[in-house]
Amino acid sequence: MEAAKRQRISEQETGRAGRDGGSARCIMYYSYADAQKTRHMLRQSAEQTRSSPAQLQCNLDSLHAMVRRSHHGLPSIM
Repeated sequence: MEAAKRQRISEQETGRAGRDGGSARCIMYYSYADAQKTRHMLRQSAEQTRSSPAQLQCNLDSLHAMVRRSHHGLPSIM
């Protein structure tokens, strides 16, 4: 769950940078290994906390969306 929490905070901070109508830019650096490690941590956390499969899937979907936006330069959805 911690990785998903960090992702939400990152998205929130990115949105906050441009909320006053000014332009904002965010550059995120990551490696494929980072995404793999985060995916593994999400699964471990879900097992340890006995999260529902739906919650795990939601967290994995969020991770996938973040990686996709980073890889393809797609805008963040706020």
